[in-house]
Amino acid sequence: MPSITVALVLANVLAYRLELASGGQSFCEAFGLVPAHFVRTGEIAPIFTAMFLHANLTHLVGNLVFLAIFGAVAENALGRVRFTVLYFASGVGGALLHVVVDPSATNAMVGCSGCLFGLIALVAALKPRFLGFALALGGIEIWHSLSGGETSVSFGAHLGGLAVGALFAGLFRVTGFSEEERFA
Repeated sequence: MPSITVALVLANVLAYRLELASGGQSFCEAFGLVPAHFVRTGEIAPIFTAMFLHANLTHLVGNLVFLAIFGAVAENALGRVRFTVLYFASGVGGALLHVVVDPSATNAMVGCSGCLFGLIALVAALKPRFLGFALALGGIEIWHSLSGGETSVSFGAHLGGLAVGALFAGLFRVTGFSEEERFA
């Protein structure tokens, strides 16, 4: 498995262990992204710390399965540097759309789903056999956001990450990016 993907999986596992050892939910509330606090202070650190925290073990394992699969494909295609930029840009895009969707929310958003949706969008562009999966996920997220789906899920983060991944995929296509050009 590619080295940055492995490092991200390990970082998420270590962060979850720290989270559990430091109070679980209260740790997430302290270091997750709280839109109302972000709007008031503009503090950017929670955008990044939230990417490594997870609500529970199921949330963590689910995200890490997607990270291992889509991360490996994306990192192999992009190389370490571009992959890392895509991963964090998708997370930031997802976090910011989460804030835009509900700027007064006081619940902490945690998880790397925005990052993952960015990877899914890029992989769908690189490997068309994944396009139907990515379109279905995007459609489900749009449907849930419009119909008032599960309130503990950040559809804004998912759709923001997906949009950033699609933007990167378009940028790579327009600039003629190919695997031969990737960074080591």
